[in-house]
Amino acid sequence: MGTLLYYCRQTTEACKGIRYASKSHPYKYGTSGCIYTSGCGVCSSLMVLRNFGVVPATMNTKRWAAECVKMGARAAEGTNMAKIAEHFKKFYGITAKQTKSTETLKKHLRNGGRAIICVTGRGKRLFSNSGHYVYVGGIDKSGNLIILDPYWYDGKFTLTARRKAYTKVKNDREVYVQPSALAADIGSIWLFTAPKGVKPLCSVNDVNHKKPKPVAPVVSLGQHILTAVRGVYKGCGADTGRKKVSDLSEDGQKHATTAKKSAFAFLRKGTIVSLLEVKKAKSGNLWAKIPSGWICIWEKSDNTLFVK
Repeated sequence: MGTLLYYCRQTTEACKGIRYASKSHPYKYGTSGCIYTSGCGVCSSLMVLRNFGVVPATMNTKRWAAECVKMGARAAEGTNMAKIAEHFKKFYGITAKQTKSTETLKKHLRNGGRAIICVTGRGKRLFSNSGHYVYVGGIDKSGNLIILDPYWYDGKFTLTARRKAYTKVKNDREVYVQPSALAADIGSIWLFTAPKGVKPLCSVNDVNHKKPKPVAPVVSLGQHILTAVRGVYKGCGADTGRKKVSDLSEDGQKHATTAKKSAFAFLRKGTIVSLLEVKKAKSGNLWAKIPSGWICIWEKSDNTLFVK
C-alpha cells in the first residue's frame, strides 16, 4: 500500500532543473541553487498545502518554488519558514506557531494539525547530517510521528545503525519515529492548523484516520465457489440458528466438513454453491440462500467476501 498523503520529493531529476537560487548559491543544474539541492523547505511546505487540500493539484513543485521566491522566502542557505507562514495565513487561512516541545507537537497532531520540523544534524542524525526540513503528516496510536522526508533516496533509513534502530518505513515513504528519538536533533517545530471545515488527508495509520464504511458488493445469483469454510443456517442471519449436517441436501452433506449427522453443518472451502437469493441481514452482512439453507457470503466488519 502506498501512502494516502501527498508526497513531494526533491531528489528527482526534474527537481535538478527547478531554479531556487540565492546570492550564495547561484543556479547550476543539479548541483546548486535548485530544488534538488536546497528545496526541502519548499517541498515540506507544499505538502502542508496539498495535504490540507487548500490548493489544486496544479500547484506543483515548480509553481510553489516560484511562489516562495516571489514572497521572499528564499534565504541565503535555505527557506525562511516564517515568510511561508505569513503567506499561508494571508492567502489560505492556515495558522502557524512555533514550538520546540515534542509534547506540544504530539497534542497538535492528535488534534488534526500538521507540522514541519527543522532538524539540525545533531543528536542521532536520523534525517540529515545538517539543517533540513521534514513534513510531519500525523501521529499513530503508538505515538510515532509519521514523517515524509523530501530528501529521499533508497537505503537512506538503513544507512546507519541508529536509523535502522529508531526509524521504520511504511507505506512506501512514511517514516515512523518516536519523538524522544528525534528530540535532540530538533532545531524548531512549525505547527500548522487548517482553516475551519477543512479535513486534511491522513495516513491509514494516523489516529485521526477514519476508514470508509464498507459497501456491500453486488453478488449475482448462480454458481459460485466458497473461498472459506461457511456455516449453514436456517434463515438469513446468525440469530436464525445453525443447521445440522442431517438437515443439508444430499449434495450439501457430501461437501460438509464432517460426516457426523448430528454436528453443526459447515461447508468446505472450495465447495461450488448455487445462490438462489441474496439478502442483507440486520447486521449489515450479506447472506445467500442455497439448496441446503443460508450462508453468510460477505461480512461488513472486515469487508470480506467469501465467494468468487
